[in-house]
Amino acid sequence: MKIIYVSFSIRDDRFFITIGNFRKPILTIWSTNNYFQLLNWQNELSSSHINCLAWNPLRSNEFSIGSSHNFLHFFTINEQTDNSNIRLQVIQGELPVLLNEHKKSSSDITTCAYLTSTSNLVLCATNYGYVTCWNSRLALCVLHWKADINEITYLSTIDHKLITGSSIGYLKLWNLEDSGINSIESFVLVFVFFKIRKNLDFLENQV
Repeated sequence: MKIIYVSFSIRDDRFFITIGNFRKPILTIWSTNNYFQLLNWQNELSSSHINCLAWNPLRSNEFSIGSSHNFLHFFTINEQTDNSNIRLQVIQGELPVLLNEHKKSSSDITTCAYLTSTSNLVLCATNYGYVTCWNSRLALCVLHWKADINEITYLSTIDHKLITGSSIGYLKLWNLEDSGINSIESFVLVFVFFKIRKNLDFLENQV
């Protein structure tokens, strides 16, 4: 089985995850205490590919994955007595229908990241340039906006700041300011953007 992804849990590195098989992915959770395999998970209801994984930086037992065909999943590792005896709680989310209107094919979630300022908000980006914000407890999309005209390939967050990187070299810095308590709908989006290619061209001309 070909390994396509490996990631340690962020907060305390008690777990690490491997993902194998691109066409029919298998997600495996391992313990770092003894490096034993704890469990496998596979989405039997869909043939979607897993494109990204993000650990919750505030909760070491939570992570999310983004897939093709509009799907994403939110996971909670529930430990019974110790981390050798665990169960996996999985909630599936699907992108709003509005984001696929007038598109020839369904969207792929290309990258995802947790907002570091709160424990249950996940940002996901698509190959059509949208960014969506999700309540991971409810698998509910609470906010979405068109962030780029091309595929977004990278997300990075710190506090209420978000950087998106696109497939043609655009970097955009977004400031998500919460003007109400736990009210994601009241976020104000402010952004600046840079074009990597232009900066590289400038540097090349100086050589």
